[in-house]
Amino acid sequence: IKEVVVEDGITSLDLSVFSGCVNLSDIQLAARVIHIDSGYEEIPWFENQPDGMVYIDHIAYKWKGDIPEQGEIKIKEGTKIINSDLFSLRLRMPDDDNKYLSLILPDTVTTINDNAFSNCFWLREVSIPKSVIAIGENAFDTYTYKENSLYIRCYKNSAAQQYANQNNYAYG
Repeated sequence: IKEVVVEDGITSLDLSVFSGCVNLSDIQLAARVIHIDSGYEEIPWFENQPDGMVYIDHIAYKWKGDIPEQGEIKIKEGTKIINSDLFSLRLRMPDDDNKYLSLILPDTVTTINDNAFSNCFWLREVSIPKSVIAIGENAFDTYTYKENSLYIRCYKNSAAQQYANQNNYAYG
């Protein structure tokens, strides 16, 4: 198998079904796919992707390689969904309080799935556009490290402001 096309009617995808597809080079998703099981980075397709954010069509699927400890990560224009566990197990506890990472989402993003940025300890600021209408549970949960140290840039009366209020994050 060299190419996979996921047709309309499918809303979730488990990439483990492609674990033996060593020639897989392209995955195309129907617009209604909103979640990809992110526990299977060992499939050859993922291993062949360059380091950085890996995208599958309209979904920011998973970060590959080392995550910068300072600076800015911009999600590319056209991205609609931020997948669950985007940075899972890619970050370690910070050893320096001066490390700072900010995240900018384009105004094409509509959904941030559960745990998308959980354990992203250096994430100090995120800009969430008003196009985001759904933010999953624990999307920005950093557990015990510097509780509530995240600042959410958002619009008044938006899903992001509601999320910030419910989770005691500073916002504006």
